[in-house]
Amino acid sequence: LRPVVKVDARVLLWLGDAELAGRRLAADEQLERLAPDAGFRLIASASQLRIDPRGGAPRGERLLLLHPCSP
Repeated sequence: LRPVVKVDARVLLWLGDAELAGRRLAADEQLERLAPDAGFRLIASASQLRIDPRGGAPRGERLLLLHPCSP
């Protein structure tokens, strides 16, 4: 996304938490860690629990607001 997003823009993502090898990974924590390497920083997030369709514990569903870093 970074090559096509202007410096004064914002990116809003709607993501659910992941599960790898039976372990839940919060989308906001992952994005906060990974965003700088992609030229962004996480500036806000909101979440709500949703029923896991597979019958597990509820999963977080999140809105994440990113701001591009200056090139």
